[in-house]
Amino acid sequence: MTTATTQTAHRAATGTDPLDLIDVDHVRFYVGNAKQSAFFYASAFGFQVEQIRDLTTGSRESAQYLLTQGNIRFLLETPLSKNHPAAAELAKFGDGIKDIAFNVFDAEAAWKAAVKNGGESAYEPITVSDAHGTVTTAGIKTYGRAVHTFVSRTGEYALPKIKQGATFMPGFRAIGPFALNEYNKQHPCGLKFVDHAVGNVEEGKMNTWVDWYEHVLGFQMFKHFDDNDIST
Repeated sequence: MTTATTQTAHRAATGTDPLDLIDVDHVRFYVGNAKQSAFFYASAFGFQVEQIRDLTTGSRESAQYLLTQGNIRFLLETPLSKNHPAAAELAKFGDGIKDIAFNVFDAEAAWKAAVKNGGESAYEPITVSDAHGTVTTAGIKTYGRAVHTFVSRTGEYALPKIKQGATFMPGFRAIGPFALNEYNKQHPCGLKFVDHAVGNVEEGKMNTWVDWYEHVLGFQMFKHFDDNDIST
């Protein structure tokens, strides 16, 4: 087994490069039962179940639960329609991570740069807005079923506001009383941020995907491991 670790260039994100990554915006899971999964992550890992978007907020295609801890945001999504893309993927693969989303200065510009560099679009830029601000998202495909979404935010939806508990994006609402939230506040698990993400790619394709991250997203090789280093 061979493992390669890539990272973004070690410099402060200034926005001069459209692919400057500010932070991990969120990690989105496709799950068969978002409410049940929310209970699991709250009880087992100390997450706060903060916000929801579902039928009660006008979302007829999927239900989404936002969980937070430290600078970590998990978005658990369950399809409410057989036509939702998650329905077919759940039937084939089961629960799992669909999207590692990056916060950037300009989601549309980042998406255009990634596609120009050879990335394949997952979906074109979409902007949702209300009186409080805007959120723009655009996605590119990566290995397997995974995608990377670029997210740019303004107003009350800016990332610093989100970290302080502001509404995640238009269409979400506070979850209301949730027994485990108070317990987890008093007994924190201590998770701080997303340290890294591991991608299990096709056999013999490690270097292909290392090159992809370098050329499409501007990552740099940080560390390389092979079977002489790993004994699991």
